[in-house]
Amino acid sequence: MNGSLLKVKSIQWVRTIRAKLRQWIDSRTLHYYFKNKRCGSLDEFLAGNGGNYYYEWPGTLWRGRRLWCSVYGKAKIAGSPSNKVLPIVILPNHKMPSDCGLQYQYRPPFGGWARTMIDSEAVKAWLPRYEAIRPVAVLNTCFYFVFVRGALDFNYQHWMSDHLPRLWFYFQLKKYLPQLKLIVSREMPRYQIEALELLGIPVSDTVFIDQNQPVEVMNLYIPGFVSTCAAEVSKEFWDVLDVFSEIPLNEVASRAYPEYVWLSRGDAKDGKNRVLVNEGEIINWIKSYGFQEVKASELSWREKIGTFRNAKVIVGPIGAGFQNINFCSRGTRIILLEPAHFRCAEWFDRFASRRGCSFFALSQAFKGNFRYWEKSPALGEAVFLGNFPWSYDLDLLKDQLTSLLPDIVRCPP
Repeated sequence: MNGSLLKVKSIQWVRTIRAKLRQWIDSRTLHYYFKNKRCGSLDEFLAGNGGNYYYEWPGTLWRGRRLWCSVYGKAKIAGSPSNKVLPIVILPNHKMPSDCGLQYQYRPPFGGWARTMIDSEAVKAWLPRYEAIRPVAVLNTCFYFVFVRGALDFNYQHWMSDHLPRLWFYFQLKKYLPQLKLIVSREMPRYQIEALELLGIPVSDTVFIDQNQPVEVMNLYIPGFVSTCAAEVSKEFWDVLDVFSEIPLNEVASRAYPEYVWLSRGDAKDGKNRVLVNEGEIINWIKSYGFQEVKASELSWREKIGTFRNAKVIVGPIGAGFQNINFCSRGTRIILLEPAHFRCAEWFDRFASRRGCSFFALSQAFKGNFRYWEKSPALGEAVFLGNFPWSYDLDLLKDQLTSLLPDIVRCPP
């Protein structure tokens, strides 16, 4: 066996062992990390009975195990004092439940973001403060939904791909618990409130809470995940997101929408994350072919649906706005520009394929040694290079679009 073949087989073996190890860890996450009691029947889970339980939903499967949801007999909830951390949920044992985490199912139970967030010094410092505040109300049978712009939740793509589909559990529980209320924050962005409205969740079924006015809940339901960004998704994930694709266009088309869209990155968070530095130059060129610049963050949820459903061609640099291709009509041509230091076209291709769209990911050659992380001497810690600004060669893009869109970009001026 030559050296190259041996190297390939060694890599395959390592990947197989790593995948099996992750499955083994995941299968024990519920029992060893959350330490809640498992309910053997749905009736027992719905009753709550004042304890901490979890229930594995029959007939569902994601990442090798059943989807699941937890119920806590008693908890106090308040908005977060910072836009950088999770909402505060306090149990009688003076701790936060671990399944409040954002991506805990995508990380090992002994580390990762969730454990760091839950056990952080900042959270520990806030707990006594919130425990001392008397609840303004005592509620019964509520559903916890990640609602504040904390950690990954401020990102539109992560909210739509990681958190919004978790409402699948809410709709399942609502069938048996008509009194179930959805807890949300008064600081919830408008587009999130509009999404709940389009899903058919009325204001009468929501409870708005404030940062300094915690509420106490008897029987608080906290959902597990049905997907995580850039990982596998479940059937239940599509059950929620497909609702928006089925909304009649006359319910969202309040104005005329462009057929050729340049999906801009100009609204990137802080004006820094993965900014396409020569985007203005590209826009000036592509507008000559009838493309209109669109910034998804400036649109209402209905306008997002109308814009993407009406578009025939969408071109732009990689960003959260491409999550909206889930609203596209069949036959839409989608062209994504990727920097060499941040690749996740596979995730968006999954949505395009489901909607019957043509998807193309364009990139340019990378010069030098490629690394996602680099240690910063100034900070003394690793820095994620994926968020660095980048540029795309305009002459290369002209050639690529002339080839992909010959009916539109006939000859670059």
